[in-house]
Amino acid sequence: MPFKNLFNEWYVRDSSRKVRAVLKAKAERGERFGTRAPYGYQKEENSSQKLIVDEGTAAIVRRISAMCAAGIGPSQIARKLREK
Repeated sequence: MPFKNLFNEWYVRDSSRKVRAVLKAKAERGERFGTRAPYGYQKEENSSQKLIVDEGTAAIVRRISAMCAAGIGPSQIARKLREK
């Protein structure tokens, strides 16, 4: 019985190492590995790997980035967005 547990642990460790290697390689190539586009982007119709800027939400994302660069914290940014 202990040998079975040992092999199971090796299998899990090996699988985990392979998954991390694949995700790292995709990140280094600049590929996306999520299923949903981040806020402010849309998936391109012809290619699921390409993203295009969603002009409807781009202004909000730029405003959030500007507030963050100005040193405003996340809770204050959320409060200001809720007010508007």
